[in-house]
Amino acid sequence: MELGKRLKSLRETGNINRQILAREIGISYSSLAKYENGERTPDLTILVKIADYFNTSVDFLLGREEYDRLLLYNTCLESLQKINQNDALYKLIKEAERLKSESIEKIVEVMKLI
Repeated sequence: MELGKRLKSLRETGNINRQILAREIGISYSSLAKYENGERTPDLTILVKIADYFNTSVDFLLGREEYDRLLLYNTCLESLQKINQNDALYKLIKEAERLKSESIEKIVEVMKLI
């Protein structure tokens, strides 16, 4: 059932309707509905197509990984690019590296109040 939940979540998060996704990966609408509802399991070829379509791993779809590594990687990469483009943010992070974790937690609390 993990596969169905994750597939449906990915589809809904991407605002993709079943008809479009089914057509894109080469299956019928009813097959996709059965995958999402846990009534059927796709074969390996279809599973790989689904993973490729959503730019994720088969392991994530099958529930073998709790987090989508590609999504986390891309999010981290975007954050690093933003840090590199913002001198003030870069300086803040460099200064924070020398602080103890308790101090960082206090700073975060103060920042939330600002």
